[in-house]
Amino acid sequence: MRPGWSSNLLIVAYLLTQLILPIRGLVKDRFATWGAFTWNMFSQSYICTVAYTLTEPTGREVSIDIKEYFNRPEKTGRVLHRDALPHFHAWLCQRLHQAGRLGNLSASCECRLGNDQKKQLVAADVDICTADNYGVLRE
Repeated sequence: MRPGWSSNLLIVAYLLTQLILPIRGLVKDRFATWGAFTWNMFSQSYICTVAYTLTEPTGREVSIDIKEYFNRPEKTGRVLHRDALPHFHAWLCQRLHQAGRLGNLSASCECRLGNDQKKQLVAADVDICTADNYGVLRE
């Protein structure tokens, strides 16, 4: 039995979707969004170095390991983009406050795209819990 025009239309629509959706990840800045759709998420290496420090009211500095806040610690890189990082910072500030860990939270997040381009995603020396956009630089 030969497929009808509706089956062919469905196949064409599926193929177009597979071709069109990854374009967003190729066109948009990799620092701005995760861009993980099909083959695009593996097209370039994206490596980040992060450090979070909580300065308590007593002046003592405590390192915060963000991997402790993930069910799958190897997936922390998914939030290290300008679109997701402010939401993660808001959530992290709320969690620390609920746990009674008070003070100023500062962060350093330097990401590298490929082998040459490095960008700082978080403003230096600011309390990310009170800073505009939770300390994440817009560009």
